[in-house]
Amino acid sequence: MQEPIYCAQEFSKGSEKEDKRRMNKKHCLMVLKASHLYPVVDSIERIDMETAWFSGYTETELAITLNSFISDTDYDYYWLTSHDLVLHQEGVDCLVEILENDPSCVATGYCNVSLDNPLSTITRAPIDQPEPSLESYGFLTNQSVQKLEDDIIRTYFASWSMSGMTRDMWLKYPYKTMGSGDRTDLNFSMRFCQEESNKIFSHKKASFLHLKPTAGLSMGPGSVTTWLVGVSKPSLFLQTVDGTVTEFDFKQDLGYFS
Repeated sequence: MQEPIYCAQEFSKGSEKEDKRRMNKKHCLMVLKASHLYPVVDSIERIDMETAWFSGYTETELAITLNSFISDTDYDYYWLTSHDLVLHQEGVDCLVEILENDPSCVATGYCNVSLDNPLSTITRAPIDQPEPSLESYGFLTNQSVQKLEDDIIRTYFASWSMSGMTRDMWLKYPYKTMGSGDRTDLNFSMRFCQEESNKIFSHKKASFLHLKPTAGLSMGPGSVTTWLVGVSKPSLFLQTVDGTVTEFDFKQDLGYFS
C-alpha cells in the first residue's frame, strides 16, 4: 500500500485568509470517531477542552486530514482519543498537568485491552516488533499498575487512550499508519521511543474504560451498530467548551478545509 504524502495544508473557513490559524486556544482534543457510542460521546462532551471530532475517516485518510488540522491550527497541545474510550475529567487533569510540567514528553492515559481482558495498555519496555502479538507488548494488568510505587508511570506505548503532546512534537512525529493502513498508535510509539531521550508518561488516575468487547476483534459495521467509517461522509466538527459546533469539510483536491 502506498504511503500517504504529508504536506502542509491550509485550514480555513471559506476563502478568508485572516481566518487561517485563527484558533490559538491552549488544548484541543481530537476524537477518532469511527463510531457513535453514546457513553463515549457523553463522556467526551463533559471534558473541559475544545474538541475536534474526526467523524467517519479511515486511518489512512486521517494521516492527511489530522496532520493538516494540526499544521494549520495554533493550539499549544493536541490530544488524541479513540471512538470507544470513556473519559473522565480527573484522569484528563492529571495528564494535562504532566504535559504542561514537561512539554518534551508525551502524556497518555491507559485502558483495559478489552472488556474481557484484564491487561492494561501500560508497558514497561520498548516495543521492538512491527507486528507484535498481544503477549509481546508486555502489558501490565490494571492491578499491577495500581501497585506501582509512583503515581506517574513511565510507559512505552501511547495507545491513543487520551494521548497528548505539543504541536511541535506532533509535527515532528506525525500521525501515520503501518503498511497495512492501521495501528497508528504502535507506529507512533515505535518511532518516538527510538530516541532514548523521548519519554512517555501516564498517571495511575488516568485509567479509562475501553468498550471493545474482545481483544483481537476488529470493530466495524458488523460489531458496532453505530459504525460510521464507510457509512457516513467523513467530516470534521469543532466543538468549543461552550457547546458551539462548527462543521468543516476537507477538500482533498484543493488541500484545505472549508
